[in-house]
Amino acid sequence: MSERKTFKLSDQIIGQIREVLQLSLLTRTHIVDNLRAMEIEESPEHAGTLLLSEGYCTGWNEMVAKMYAEAEEKHAHETSTIAEDEPAEPEQINVQIKLN
Repeated sequence: MSERKTFKLSDQIIGQIREVLQLSLLTRTHIVDNLRAMEIEESPEHAGTLLLSEGYCTGWNEMVAKMYAEAEEKHAHETSTIAEDEPAEPEQINVQIKLN
């Protein structure tokens, strides 16, 4: 039986797992699907250490930049319309209390 090679996760991958967990919570998606999308390769400089692939990092950064831009746009739209709203009249509530 041949000896199996063991690997260690780099700090980069551990940090990405944290990022994927945050994304899953924010988008209400299953973390397993996001973890499966990760592309990992062995470090050429440190044998036995796993890193994220360059292609995955590029794709992730583009996705995050797009999400951030969309959030900024939504925030700008929401804050610009707040001042334009007419003040609402206070709602009157009629409460009747029965005494025995």
